[in-house]
Amino acid sequence: MHSPSIHLVSGFLGSGKTLFLQQLLQRPIVGSKSAVIVNDFGDTVLDSFVLRRQSVDLVELPGGCLCCSAIDNFREVFEMLLAKKPARIFIEATGLADIGDLRSDLAMMGRTLHSTFCVVDAVNIFRLHDQFTTVASQIESADFLLIAKSDLPEAKDFTRITGFLRELNSRAIISQLQHGRLPNDVLVTALGSASHYQPQRSERSQHLFRDHIGVFRIRLPRKLKQSELDEALARLPASVVRVKGVVRIDGMQQHPGLEVASEHESTVLVNYVCGRSELSRLPADEAAPRHFSLFVIGFKLARAEIARAIEGLSDADIEEGRLAHTSDSRVPTL
Repeated sequence: MHSPSIHLVSGFLGSGKTLFLQQLLQRPIVGSKSAVIVNDFGDTVLDSFVLRRQSVDLVELPGGCLCCSAIDNFREVFEMLLAKKPARIFIEATGLADIGDLRSDLAMMGRTLHSTFCVVDAVNIFRLHDQFTTVASQIESADFLLIAKSDLPEAKDFTRITGFLRELNSRAIISQLQHGRLPNDVLVTALGSASHYQPQRSERSQHLFRDHIGVFRIRLPRKLKQSELDEALARLPASVVRVKGVVRIDGMQQHPGLEVASEHESTVLVNYVCGRSELSRLPADEAAPRHFSLFVIGFKLARAEIARAIEGLSDADIEEGRLAHTSDSRVPTL
């Protein structure tokens, strides 16, 4: 039986997992014989736009957490990747995933995680921990705790964060990312280690309900003015943690994170984390999705709050996450 090493990249919504994985795949030590599974809670895997340019086999897994509502699809794509005999498989889980459940699923498949990375948001860690129990669960399950965004002015004190992480997880290696890049010595240790962490059994998928996760999709018209998008994002309630999506802007101007100014239409990726938003232009040779939308996740979100935020977007429509039945429980999905 082919046995590649398996490495999980976890971390709550907007922590910086994709940037970390992008930087990781560019490292010579990782090698070209790697495969990646990217999981997203929505029906489009937006993070894969960033990762498709890497020289790896990339599989997208949309439609819910791979630990619960997307578990059957996960098993299928995992076996498909094994047939290609990669040296390593990296799994980027959605920020809502329960890592303990995923470890159990792999164990049932006769597989063991060699290492689990948890990317920690140095700006929002304490707020997110207070709101969502999944944050602590991800930290407790990690072999390597990677502090991201520490270069931002809003970042919390590094010593305070390190002490906080150590209280939750006394065994993990704690390291600081520099623009998503992991130090060489930590990377060598991570790729060569085999995890021995044994998580406690949890009630599968209940983490989403326990944390009062609210999920909405905002379906958008074919074109937006930049001012309309900026105003809608600014009106979002403080309970919104994450917004991701692809939009078409008519007359794109300068924007933080977007280094070009153009009077022409631009297809852009929207990346919003706890009140901070960035736009990045979709590469010209990258096919845009057929439908433009924003995917919104937050704490105890109400439809009326989202409706007020987008009242200036003509022809926009809100779809609330529904409850889908799985073999184990009921989980919110879109």
